Amino acid sequence: MVSGIFRMAVWNQTIPASIRGRTAAIDMVSYHPGPSPVNAEAGLVARLFGVRTSIVSGGVLCVIGSLALTMILPKFIAYDSTEGIRRRDLDEALFTRAKDIGAD
Repeated sequence: MVSGIFRMAVWNQTIPASIRGRTAAIDMVSYHPGPSPVNAEAGLVARLFGVRTSIVSGGVLCVIGSLALTMILPKFIAYDSTEGIRRRDLDEALFTRAKDIGAD
């Protein structure tokens, strides 16, 4: 849930409205299949080693995965929403301007 909130905040702050609908499909494809394999893995670990082991190992793997992604994607730590909003607004202004010129 937290990932979804952050993803949508960044998404809405950086993608111009003119293409936001088209990129929604890509966003959905990126997160919809994710939980199924993880749920299957948690169930398998719970069946083989017990519920407690499944919960603890899932939490440990989540922390390790978060740290790994932090190392791989350092721009997320330094994310500045004002830069994304400024870029989005510029893209929207350019799109509107091009659309107005094409209508003339």
